[in-house]
Amino acid sequence: MASNERGYSIQETLATISDLIHYKKTTIEKLNNSSYSCFRHIIIFKDNIDESGIHQKLEAIDLDLKKFISEMKSRVPEALKMLNLSKDMSKATKSQQKAEIKSTDGINEILGILESIALELQREETTDPLKESLLKQEMSQVADELRGTGKELKGLINFLNGPPEPEVEEVYTLGGHSVAVALSVFISFVLSLNFSLLTVEGKTYLDYFGNSNASYVFGPLLPAFGIPAYVIMHFSARANLRKCLLFSMLFSIAGNVLYFIARDVDIFAFFIIGRAVMGIGLPGLALKQFIGFHVKPDERARVSVMYTTASFIGLSCGYFLGFAFEDSSSEVLGYELSGVTMGGFFLGITWILTFLLSGTLFLNPDKTYPSDDSNKTSIKGLLVFSFLLPSLLREGFLSPGSIPSELNWSDGAIYAYIGVFSLMMAPVSVLVYAAAHITEEKILLAFSKAFSLVGCSFILLGQDAPFWFVIGSILLLVGVNVGAGIGFSLLSKSIRNDLIGMIGSVIELAGWVIGYSMGYYGGFIAQLVLLFLLAASLIGDIVKFKNLDHTKVKHKKDKKDKKDKKDKKGA
Repeated sequence: MASNERGYSIQETLATISDLIHYKKTTIEKLNNSSYSCFRHIIIFKDNIDESGIHQKLEAIDLDLKKFISEMKSRVPEALKMLNLSKDMSKATKSQQKAEIKSTDGINEILGILESIALELQREETTDPLKESLLKQEMSQVADELRGTGKELKGLINFLNGPPEPEVEEVYTLGGHSVAVALSVFISFVLSLNFSLLTVEGKTYLDYFGNSNASYVFGPLLPAFGIPAYVIMHFSARANLRKCLLFSMLFSIAGNVLYFIARDVDIFAFFIIGRAVMGIGLPGLALKQFIGFHVKPDERARVSVMYTTASFIGLSCGYFLGFAFEDSSSEVLGYELSGVTMGGFFLGITWILTFLLSGTLFLNPDKTYPSDDSNKTSIKGLLVFSFLLPSLLREGFLSPGSIPSELNWSDGAIYAYIGVFSLMMAPVSVLVYAAAHITEEKILLAFSKAFSLVGCSFILLGQDAPFWFVIGSILLLVGVNVGAGIGFSLLSKSIRNDLIGMIGSVIELAGWVIGYSMGYYGGFIAQLVLLFLLAASLIGDIVKFKNLDHTKVKHKKDKKDKKDKKDKKGA
């Protein structure tokens, strides 16, 4: 069978394994029956053995055994290779199939019977000395051949019980995590890049269609269509996360294509649909669900922080690319590439490359890590709100529509300001990643809310004082950065694993829509309300989170366990 390095289909893999297991079971059963029948005949008729007949039977058994050993050594590696390269089969299913392939049930019994036959053929006990001489002369060669075949059979047993072959997931690793984690972080970067780049171009695009006043309406309304889409994608992710991720990327590609061609074909509906599809950010659901299915609970904080870091960097790069594309002017396939359409073209190409990369390397994760569902409703409510807060605060205080008019900043200045300070969050994330090793997540969450509280206070005090507004913005972004990563990690441990993607995406999108609306329409009063909610949430954390035991980092206990094992081994 020709090898396909990109992976075998699950149907092809299961068909090959089924044939192998069927062959193995039927052959072992046949060999067991024939060898036992021969042994029984030797025991019963040991004084009147038909040397010619028994010789033929033993030679037939010997030939069948050698053929079986050769077939197994040829077919087993191919079947294991197909299992490793199959991208649609979970690790649990793979382990079950490998256990059946490598099982030595029945083979050990055949080996025992062969050794018993060889011993019986060369026994010195017999009531007839002449028969004893004949047995030694006629059967000695057969016994030696059986022992030789027995050694080959032992080799097959050792072959099946050998060290486990490396999994594809283990071969493709990066920093201790599978390539799927690295891909997920990159996709998180592309999602934020998509959002910020088209935000810069969006208002100019609306001016072209004569709907410039709608720029702040489309922002909060169009992504809200994502909630029913998240519910639909949730069921897809539960069935096959890899296919769900790739399917969601196709939507992102389609959205960028519609956005790109809307101006040339002069269809405003294409612009609306394109922005809606991209605003939904469907791949984000698959990324969150990936954490629930693949990442161990005590590693989720660090992986989630990696996601958040990539998002901030993507946000910053998108704003600056938007400025870089402002004066661009060219043509491709008859469509104009201008400052307002370049983003759609560039992101469409980016998503196509990301789709191809993910289709090649992203493996379906295993649903192996159960969530802790033992927390009280009040604690779950705090965790939900804690994950909602970063989006609420970022959009409520630092979105273009929420920047105080007293500062007299243009849209370009606002985007540049947010882009610069978003990029500054990368070193903060490194510190948070390191801190997740040595402290409890609930402490990091409280730290993020304290920073956000001080930052929001400075922003409210600095409505007409740029210095205090800038200081407050930095503190708020630090708090949001820490809170988004740690908040999702805590939330993921308190809800069912199969719901993590949908609930996390809905909460994040709701925070974005509500925060943006409050910042733009509510102004100073709405920001005061957000400040009050933030303070109440911090107090609730202090009061309630003392019972949140599963957030404790277990590295100290792990180190102690490793030391104890090392001491025992030394002893």
